[in-house]
Amino acid sequence: MSLKNLALLYFETDRVPEAATMLSDVVIIFEELLGPNHPNTVTVRTNLEAIQQAISNQ
Repeated sequence: MSLKNLALLYFETDRVPEAATMLSDVVIIFEELLGPNHPNTVTVRTNLEAIQQAISNQ
């Protein structure tokens, strides 16, 4: 959860590439620990997709 929060802080402070990298790692961790369909995993995956979309729109 701390990595997720740090990644979102990076995003909010315009450190978008770092946020995407960290959230990608968090998705992997959550999938292994919680499973791919756990609500937290789904939320983090959705956040990662939004950040990746923001990067591609720049």
